[in-house]
Amino acid sequence: MAASSRRARLRSGRQHRRRNAGEPLQAVVDGQSRTAADVLDTVARSLEVVASHRTASLGDTVLLVSPMHARTIAADGWSKADVRRYLWERLEARRQGPAPKFRAPEHLKLVVAGGAAGPFTALIPGWPFADSPSRLVLKKISAPSR
Repeated sequence: MAASSRRARLRSGRQHRRRNAGEPLQAVVDGQSRTAADVLDTVARSLEVVASHRTASLGDTVLLVSPMHARTIAADGWSKADVRRYLWERLEARRQGPAPKFRAPEHLKLVVAGGAAGPFTALIPGWPFADSPSRLVLKKISAPSR
């Protein structure tokens, strides 16, 4: 098969596949907060500037919550739904514009991950375009039994 026809076949096949993509990781460092609300206020302020402070109607964004931050949030009895609702309300209270920052609270995907290094939660925003063919894909990976 000629190289040019192979490239054309590969290009046409790619048009039909869904692409998985995200923006670069953005660190959220907060070692001073001692309550769920304080930690999440810091996260909300960081979420305000994803893409830009003026961008609205964003899709999926992954919040990689550090174990240290997760313990602080859990100690106050907060669920993932509580966290999403709190962030949504904080983002909307500060929003200046007709559209919300994210299309819906469900677009904030929460994952506890990381080690004992400290108070380093991170954001991984998906593509900011509503009609993008790209979507975040999350798959639970279980550690092998010891």
